[in-house]
Amino acid sequence: MGYLSMILVAVTVVIVSKILQACRIVVWRPYAVTKCFTNQGIMGPSYSILSGSLDEMKKLRRVAMGTALNTNSHDITERVIPHFTTWSSQYGETFLYWYGLQARLFISDPELAKHILSNKSNIFVKPKAMPTAELFAGKGLPLINGLDWFRHRKIATPAFTIDKLKGMVKGMATCTVSMLDNWKNHAISSADDQCREIEVHGEFKRLMADIIAHTAFGSSFVAGKEAFKAQLQLQQCCAASSTDTFIPGSQYLPTPSNIHIWKLDRKVKETLKSIIDGRLNSPKTGNSNRYGNDLLGIMIDALDIFQSRAGPKLKMEEIIEESKAFFVAGHGTTASFLTWTVFLLCKYPEWQTKLREEVLNECSVGIPDADMLAKLKLVNMVFLEALRLYCPVIRLFRQGSEDTKIGNLMIPRDTCIEIALVEIHRSEKYWGQDAKEFNPLRFINGMSQAAKHPNALLEFGFGPRTCIGQNLAMLAGKTTITLILQRFSLSLSPEYKHTPIEHDDILISDGPTGPVMKLSPKLKEQLHKPWANAIILKNMGRSHTLSFMTMKLTQKWSLIGKWHLTDLGETFLYMHGMEPTIYISDPELATQVLSNKSGFFSKVQFPSSFETLFGKLGLFLLTGQD
Repeated sequence: MGYLSMILVAVTVVIVSKILQACRIVVWRPYAVTKCFTNQGIMGPSYSILSGSLDEMKKLRRVAMGTALNTNSHDITERVIPHFTTWSSQYGETFLYWYGLQARLFISDPELAKHILSNKSNIFVKPKAMPTAELFAGKGLPLINGLDWFRHRKIATPAFTIDKLKGMVKGMATCTVSMLDNWKNHAISSADDQCREIEVHGEFKRLMADIIAHTAFGSSFVAGKEAFKAQLQLQQCCAASSTDTFIPGSQYLPTPSNIHIWKLDRKVKETLKSIIDGRLNSPKTGNSNRYGNDLLGIMIDALDIFQSRAGPKLKMEEIIEESKAFFVAGHGTTASFLTWTVFLLCKYPEWQTKLREEVLNECSVGIPDADMLAKLKLVNMVFLEALRLYCPVIRLFRQGSEDTKIGNLMIPRDTCIEIALVEIHRSEKYWGQDAKEFNPLRFINGMSQAAKHPNALLEFGFGPRTCIGQNLAMLAGKTTITLILQRFSLSLSPEYKHTPIEHDDILISDGPTGPVMKLSPKLKEQLHKPWANAIILKNMGRSHTLSFMTMKLTQKWSLIGKWHLTDLGETFLYMHGMEPTIYISDPELATQVLSNKSGFFSKVQFPSSFETLFGKLGLFLLTGQD
């Protein structure tokens, strides 16, 4: 009986301690935190045991999701974070609410946000992510804290410098041109010769998967894409199985959902591991980055198996997690950014025209390079305005690792701070009376002078944890928009419903169709291309330009010599039917064209009758590697 009594006492002590611990978490801490903020004049909705403020948040969200916005309205705050609109009107711009058992302090003051985001003492850290989020997003830079974050950041930073990324523009352009060729094929397949529609958000997600695979894995991008596909499936499964209130340990239960998640996670890790092993076994190049200059090569060079090398080290598991994190962090956000940029260009065709003229002036109709893209000032202004109005990440979160004071505000330990970018970016206090309107000209003198507060635009965060991939996102965005505007005119589908929503922490459209590309094939081939060439040559001062409506197929070639001898000069543009043609008679220019070995100047496409005469596969007609 003595032993049984001792066991009973021990069990009783454990049970009582657990009950007391639960009471402290569920009852005492919410009371203490609420009282702390109330004493400082910060109020909020009442706390309900276990659910906190979630029930009220869900009701507000259901009401907000019930109707679509007018496409002319960019005031999306009430729809995407309806609890802010309701509670800020009741309790002020800074208030406390409870996300289940987590205390959240909501702020929309850029000065306060600056102090929190720029803190270097590791007091304000990234909140602990749920296990399902860590599974698909990877335990990489976006989620880790402390010395691990510092070590990873130091290793990865060289991969994202402008000089390093400049060399990747060609690969970005290759991916984009492949997408646009599909757009063209889709457009010209129209039997009734009408405009065709393409839902661009899905297109941009696939494009960014390609670009990130090229950027991260270089020559191993095909295998990288396979890993990303499995990772997307993993993300969808994790999202479907997640709940607002997480039950600790539930991720270890062998439920059908968890078993499927484990299989996908294993597939992602095995694929990434095989890519890394393949790179390790490949011939080494160079001295500094022996395994390549892409992100994977830089991380492999820091593997802890190379003990003789100086600098911070990474384990194999950390490289796998960082690869997962890079894809998730850059894939959805950049696709969202491009989608909303296209939406705004559809809504404001005058700006679409301005951007197209700038693109044609600076980049012509060829593949742009990094130096050309750097000259696109109007494109950059539109990008900043798109990021202001439709920032892909509309909220930033930090958590206090200890009791701390900012100004006169005392913040208890473990309080989660929610920084509302969507509200800061629309505040008339900082952006003026047109804060909710589309006006790229506000950035004509740069970001620092666009608003009354220098940190009123926080699209890439601020401080030491500023987004490491912002240069990549902007460069990929400029490459994509440039190539689109060279080829297509954009307009909005009449079926589009303006229903922005936050999904997986990213701002997307929840309508049946997103912003779309609408294109008439004949418009592109017969009007846009000649018009584009005319603008380029005129601005170069190289040519007079004939109206493309004056040149008929039946006109004789003798007319060309007449134009040449009269007032058009030695170099001019004319239309051969609907094909823009540049006439040159300068032997030096002709030498450069004919001696080009890059395949840029290829043989023209002859009518099918020529194939009968000269042979389809003969030297006379073949181009490229054939």
